[in-house]
Amino acid sequence: MSPVDVKSIQSEEPFQAPPRPPKHRVWRGAMVAPFGANTALVLHKCSLDNGTGEEFLVQALHNEKSVSMPVCVPPSSFFCHCTCCITI
Repeated sequence: MSPVDVKSIQSEEPFQAPPRPPKHRVWRGAMVAPFGANTALVLHKCSLDNGTGEEFLVQALHNEKSVSMPVCVPPSSFFCHCTCCITI
């Protein structure tokens, strides 16, 4: 506590409320990562077209919406080959 806070308590004056934020804010933290955010990585097992095996793809979800990861090739893809995610 700062000395100003101590003097306010000692004089028994009520604390002043902080100023309200402006009504039309440009940026809101709750829109980016709310307290109840849900983040998940989903592993998909896919068979190859020629039937010679299978590959694994990883999908990232934020609040049940697909998001692209920077390590994906191409970067705008919502699905990454599993080898990209192992190197992170």
